[in-house]
Amino acid sequence: MPATTRLPTTPHALLSRHRTDYGPFTVPVTPTTAAADAHRAPHRIPLWCLAGAARGLDDEEIARTLRLHMIDVRAAMTGLEDLAGVQSRSARPALVAYGYRIGLLADLAPEPARQLGAWLTPRRLAVLLLMAQGRTDQQIAESLGCSRKTAANTLAFLVGAFAARNRAHLVAVAYQQQLIDQPLMPLPQHRPTRPFTPEEAAVVDDLAAGQTTQQIRARNSMSVRAAARLLAGAAEAAGVTPRRGLAAVIDSAHRGGLLTVAPEPLDDRPLLAERQHQVLMGVANGFTDAEIARRLHIAYDTVKTALRHLYDALGAGTRAQAVRRGWEFHLLDTPAQ
Repeated sequence: MPATTRLPTTPHALLSRHRTDYGPFTVPVTPTTAAADAHRAPHRIPLWCLAGAARGLDDEEIARTLRLHMIDVRAAMTGLEDLAGVQSRSARPALVAYGYRIGLLADLAPEPARQLGAWLTPRRLAVLLLMAQGRTDQQIAESLGCSRKTAANTLAFLVGAFAARNRAHLVAVAYQQQLIDQPLMPLPQHRPTRPFTPEEAAVVDDLAAGQTTQQIRARNSMSVRAAARLLAGAAEAAGVTPRRGLAAVIDSAHRGGLLTVAPEPLDDRPLLAERQHQVLMGVANGFTDAEIARRLHIAYDTVKTALRHLYDALGAGTRAQAVRRGWEFHLLDTPAQ
């Protein structure tokens, strides 16, 4: 038995290691006596544990199936929860959802589809989505304006309707039937319409470097009107409406090749919690903090806290610079949901 379970520190590292190898959890049938050579391949244990959770097994059942000590399974699951940024009693369903969103469970053999019907109302789907985000029954109730008991009863109904073993298994089945496979925060769709003028390119470079509009104005001795006109021209060239803000201009400029960076090595990429990554996507979209909170079904203060931690992780001082750093660290050039 391995003394400790070493977990790759990024989703990229997990994806690069035998994604299709789910050990005894490959097939839909829940294993009971399957043997596993986990001691020969300790780097696969986190992925196998995640697959076991998606099959609806608890830690004890996963340990028994993999013939591991509970401490090894718990260490692997804790590491995965840290990677996904979920740490609560409701972490397991959110962890399974994270596994599907970033592709770790993309090749896990699907289970038999469940018959859907009129009983799957929009409200029940909303409860399912919120649960997959790691929300507690009380948080779901507050979001939907119902009682905690109603939220719990709705989830119990869904578990039974989908013939799931538990809530984590319910999330896996729902993803397999493409009920909650849409990303919480979509990729930005902005694209440039024309090249920047030299003046626009200079101001965009300054913004990407963390300069504020006030600093740019002062350094170039520009009036408020002249600066506004120049920024509006840069936004128009980037294909971004002015209300979407300067961060979206930076993102569009990168996507269209008008602004390039020297990417940092993947191994140096900061480890962001899933919530921080979602907020970064929202910033790149040009969404306000209130819009991000509404799309993620979280509190406004939660967005502000995640944004502050995001700035610290990326070494950024402004939203525009955070987007620039996101491109440097390969955080915006591929889907993350």
